[in-house]
Amino acid sequence: MKVGLFANASDSLPIEPLLRVLSDSGIDASVYRVRESWRGMTTEEIRRNLDGVSHLVLWAKDQLPPQTWSSLLAGYAIGTDKGLYVLAPADVEAGEYLEGFRRFEEPERLAEALIADRSEYERARGIAEAREELIASGFALTERTFLEAVGQGNERAARGFLLLGYSPDIRDESGLPALFLAVRSGNPNLVRLLVEYGAHVDEQSGDRGTSPLMEAAGTGQVAITRQLLEAGADPDMVSTYGQSAAILAASEGHADTLTLLLEWNARTDLVDHLGMTALKYANLFHHDEAVRALEGRTQT
Repeated sequence: MKVGLFANASDSLPIEPLLRVLSDSGIDASVYRVRESWRGMTTEEIRRNLDGVSHLVLWAKDQLPPQTWSSLLAGYAIGTDKGLYVLAPADVEAGEYLEGFRRFEEPERLAEALIADRSEYERARGIAEAREELIASGFALTERTFLEAVGQGNERAARGFLLLGYSPDIRDESGLPALFLAVRSGNPNLVRLLVEYGAHVDEQSGDRGTSPLMEAAGTGQVAITRQLLEAGADPDMVSTYGQSAAILAASEGHADTLTLLLEWNARTDLVDHLGMTALKYANLFHHDEAVRALEGRTQT
């Protein structure tokens, strides 16, 4: 965010205090003294000076900059959708063309408004940059492309889509939620990103009714299993076939994720549609570590 403060060259203004307040709030600001010499500037020179400014302020103690200059700034602000403010005492006359812009009499009030605008400005800029980067990288701005990026573990592209407003709970054609695809990609940072953007951690797949936690535990992904548990995932949710995360971890011999689930008090007495518990699967497939993790903590 860069603020341009435009004032008459002859006006005596308390520049340093205002610049200090803005600087302390992380806002870059510069003062532009308007002189008669500006008339000799080319359109390109004027544009070059203004392009780096995100917010414009017409500042006066006794008199605003000449109408020709002030109206140019007002028109520029409207045409580029940039913010423009007027900072001047009540007795300083302003043209009708400035009536639609916010006016402040005290520098402190202007500073408060600019500080409040900063988060929205940064959000809008982030969205614009994300859109440009995605397009430049060859991504079509579609839900399918977003899901493809997630499935590939492309955290940077996924972040861009999320900034553009794509839902973290979008499902692919087979009914798999984005978070489920992120788990399959094996990228913990991507999983964290989707959760931060509000993905429902217990969203079940449309085919077998498995949850992201079941997928993570059943494929031995300890870090992601922990992330999902810490995000509130239900360790005792069951799939269409009655299988829980613990049952899937035990049946695949993933003792590390199974142990983690047990630390989160996952039930071990759940029985799937084949009448099997986690311990029975661990014994059936000779997963000795899983058996040891379950013994003494299970009801068969």
